[in-house]
Amino acid sequence: MSDGVVMKIRRKDKLRQKLLALAPAAEKEIKSAVEKSATELESSAKHFAPVDSGAMKAGIKTRIERGGMAARVGVFDPKLFYVRFVEFGTRTAPAQPFLFPSYRLLRRRIRGRFSRAINKAAKEVAGK
Repeated sequence: MSDGVVMKIRRKDKLRQKLLALAPAAEKEIKSAVEKSATELESSAKHFAPVDSGAMKAGIKTRIERGGMAARVGVFDPKLFYVRFVEFGTRTAPAQPFLFPSYRLLRRRIRGRFSRAINKAAKEVAGK
């Protein structure tokens, strides 16, 4: 009976350098994907938002957070507190959703964009 498999990694230093270079390269690509996805989601939400005075539609904004690694799309103005009542409805008013349907519409595209960003970074680092 054998003691197991012995595996040796050649050129460990080169592998270590590439793995260390992967994080900054991936971060750059992910930041780009975050910004593009958030902008696209904001545009879609504005397209689907019901319009009465136009304040709610104009209030849909994007906040880039965590150094560009995350984003929030929504209405952040406290004066537009009623947006949640429009999105989810009340006992007397039916829901007129616009933000979540926009996300559901773009979900696959956004996921694909992040997958491509990570793959691009990995290929970029591996090619060096």
